[in-house]
Parts: sequence; C-alpha cells; structure tokens
Amino acid sequence: MPGGVRAPGDLSCYIEPRSDSTMDASETRPVTAVAAPTMATTTTTVATTTTVETTTTLVTTTSIATTVPQPRVAAVVDGDTLDLANGEQVRLIGIDAPERGACGYAEATQALEALVLDKAVGLASGAVDDRDRYGRLLRYVDVDGVDAGFALVQAGLAISRYDSRDGYGPHPREARYIAADTPAQTSRALRQTTRAPTTIATVPPAAPRQSCDPNYSGACVPIASDVDCAGGKGNGPAYVRGPVYVVGTDIYGLDGDGDGVGCE
Repeated sequence: MPGGVRAPGDLSCYIEPRSDSTMDASETRPVTAVAAPTMATTTTTVATTTTVETTTTLVTTTSIATTVPQPRVAAVVDGDTLDLANGEQVRLIGIDAPERGACGYAEATQALEALVLDKAVGLASGAVDDRDRYGRLLRYVDVDGVDAGFALVQAGLAISRYDSRDGYGPHPREARYIAADTPAQTSRALRQTTRAPTTIATVPPAAPRQSCDPNYSGACVPIASDVDCAGGKGNGPAYVRGPVYVVGTDIYGLDGDGDGVGCE
C-alpha cells in the first residue's frame, strides 16, 4: 500500500512510515505486530443547524397601455357616408339615407354633420364584408355614446336597409334598427321601392340637352347612348357611381333587381 507498511498477517494494524529525514531508503527496522486493544466506543450526535440566507430580488414590471387614437371625421358626404381625416371613406352599416339631389338629402346630411363632423369617432365592424364594392369601409359610427346610424333612422332621416332582408346578410344591430324604422317616423320618398313612371316632357330640338338624365335621381346619370354602373361588367361608353334612384323609366337597365335603386 503506498505511503505505509502493513504488518505481515495482521489486517488491523497500519504503520505510518517514519518522517525522520535521517532515515534513508537502506535502513530497515523490525516491525512487531501489536494487537489492537478493545475499547468502548461512544458515539456523540451533535445537532447542527445550518442557516441559509436567501436573497429575494423583486422585479417590477411596468405595463404601458397603448391607446389607439380614434379617427376624426373630416367631411360628411350625405346621411350615410363620411370621410375620415386619414383618407378613408366610411359607409354606415344597415341604413340608407337620401343621395344628393333627392328629397331629404339636406336634412339627413346636416343631422349627421351635427353628430360627427370634426369629432373623433369610434368605428365598429359588423357587416358581412369589410368594404363595399366602392372600397368604402363598412362600419357602425359611434360618437359620444350615440350610434349615429341608429339616430338617423330614429329621427326619420334614413331607413334601415342593406341587411338580412335584402340579401346583404344580418348585422348585430339589425333588430334595433328595424324596430326604430317605422312608417310614422320615416315618410321620405326614399321608402318608396316602386315608383310610378313620370311623364317626361319632350325637349324642343333647339333647347340645350340636360347633363343628367331625368329618369334618375341621386347620382347624376349622364345622357349617353348607354350608361353602366361604375365597377360593374358593362362596357359603357358612360358610367355612373351609385346608388341611383329610378324615378321614371329605367332606360339604361341600372336597376337589376327591380327595387327602384340602381348601381347598389
């Protein structure tokens, strides 16, 4: 065993080598085996308490709420359409107000201006589509806790329309709009979905031609050999962006579903 000498035949005795520097490798000393005395062994158990100091580091996380600013209304086109300061145009969901030149246009437009013009408004989705065929956002418009579209219907300045009753799909506020839209409140010509043809006086040959066809109201329908809805499949040569209202004879076939409104 390295570092010591074990007595021959004795497994209980281990003799450490001498550390005297005067003893060299050639010196030999006799080793006498000594029996280990029998001794009583006392075991003492000492309870040891270990204290561990724990350092707790508190990490404070600061949450910063991000508020998205509401868009501002820059202009009101009519009773159901408005322009935002960010360049987007919004078509109110579930209502229809008179177009420019139609009966009730001024009142509906002024009412919507009083509600939203130059104000920050909340926009809420709810229509089946995000945008209409003209690229306008389809949204509810809420301002100061008031649903602008519902307010116009309730005041008789617009009707509930473009919902599950006419193929556009339901919207969340539809039942409320329909309930507010009663004949007693809405006595506008806009409600008339079928109109009797209007007799058109013959224009003398010498008189200048009108720029807009008198068979239609709302958007100006030009007088041409043929007029189609802008964005549709027709090939012109003239186009109109709707909706337009048929007040006479639908000579250009703009009212495809026969409800009195063309280029919807």
